[in-house]
Amino acid sequence: RHNTHAPVTIPQTNKPNTTLYILALLSYTLALLSKEMAITLPLVLMLYDICFSTDKIIKIRNWFFYIPFFLLSLFFFAARTIVLGQVAQTNYLGGTFTSAMYTMTVGIVHYIKLLILPLGLCVDYTGFPVQRNPDLFSILLISAIIFAGLLSYKYFKTVTFAVLFFFITLLPVSNIIPIKISIAERFLYLPSLAFMILLGTVFKILWIKIPFKIKPPSFLYKVFILLIFSLIFIFYYITTIERNRVWETDFTLWKDAAKSCPGERAPTNLGIELFKMGKFDMAFSELKKAANINKSYPIPHAYIGDIYTEKGLLDKAYAEYTTAWKLIKKAEKEGNVEFKISSKFKGYIKNSMGILFMNKGNTVKAIKEFIEATKLDPDNYSAYNNLGLAYMENNQINKAIAAFKNALFVNDRNPEIYLNLGEAYYKKGFIDNAIKAYRKAIEINPNYEDAIRRLKLISINKSTTPPFLP
Repeated sequence: RHNTHAPVTIPQTNKPNTTLYILALLSYTLALLSKEMAITLPLVLMLYDICFSTDKIIKIRNWFFYIPFFLLSLFFFAARTIVLGQVAQTNYLGGTFTSAMYTMTVGIVHYIKLLILPLGLCVDYTGFPVQRNPDLFSILLISAIIFAGLLSYKYFKTVTFAVLFFFITLLPVSNIIPIKISIAERFLYLPSLAFMILLGTVFKILWIKIPFKIKPPSFLYKVFILLIFSLIFIFYYITTIERNRVWETDFTLWKDAAKSCPGERAPTNLGIELFKMGKFDMAFSELKKAANINKSYPIPHAYIGDIYTEKGLLDKAYAEYTTAWKLIKKAEKEGNVEFKISSKFKGYIKNSMGILFMNKGNTVKAIKEFIEATKLDPDNYSAYNNLGLAYMENNQINKAIAAFKNALFVNDRNPEIYLNLGEAYYKKGFIDNAIKAYRKAIEINPNYEDAIRRLKLISINKSTTPPFLP
């Protein structure tokens, strides 16, 4: 009788294919430049060779074939170190190697749980708890999985391959060399392939291997297995669709994250999104929550200041901006890499403080803050625009025109900047330039009423000065 369940073997040859080999090296180089986790792929390929190559000569030969892959890995690692100026991104979690490893054992178990049951997903694990003592359950579970995988080598090599594949591809993000975060779901992109391989192998074992060692499977047995795996497939399908809906907008993402993610970043980002939507009270609540979770975190204070500014509570706003700035300076002085704030955000705070001083009528201080904002973040067109408005208030028209032009250099698709530039030109008496600026604003936004009104005023009487709008 013909055995329909005989294993499929791939013909192997000792003759190397040079073209394919060069393409493999090129692909690996591109993979390294795309994602650092690709540095584990030579180990995965070696593992594949060990598990599935039947010819001992091929196994020995491939050890030599993998040398260029490892040389590329060493070159990449050295280049990365030179460019970044350091090997590690930060200090060890909890300050010591052991606490980092204790934390990662809990983190790896969390990864396993997410692969099996992807519920309570979180976009940001900044507040993932650091373990200062060993978690016995996590250590035993990881040890048991590895032991079971190795034990399966004789009968189920695919199980061994999948288990070791999972742990090998997690090595770069296991904080052996410290990185900025403990765990992240995106780190499961490669390791999740191992889980899919394992799931398929379990199906094959239940469908073919085990039944035929006992007796041919009954129809009901096959229906039962198909039903179980169909339900698993449907479950993963539904959870994937639901997760995609969470990622539809920044607001939906951070609203979900605020429910499931530890730490201060989720409520901070939710607060920012609510602020953008004009829901100031709800934003204030989330930002206050974030500030209370981590009193050293400066970002919530800056946006709380913005809310106070919107409400006209300028003294309270100034206090919040000042708190944010002091926290930034304190973190920099202490060398706290956990709160390394970008120059862009520093520029945002300075721009916000400039707006506050404008609202107070203190254009001198406002100009100083706006200039500082543009130095910290040269791409902050809003700061340049606000600087121009402050110069206009101070009747420094030439400087205002220069500031508006700098704003347009960064963003030439903002009709408000063209409107303000037109105002400056008009005040200077450059009517034709003003008309061009107003028309450009209308070109970008055909329904821009302020620009349309100014053009009409000019067309009625070119000597009529339109009222200045701040």
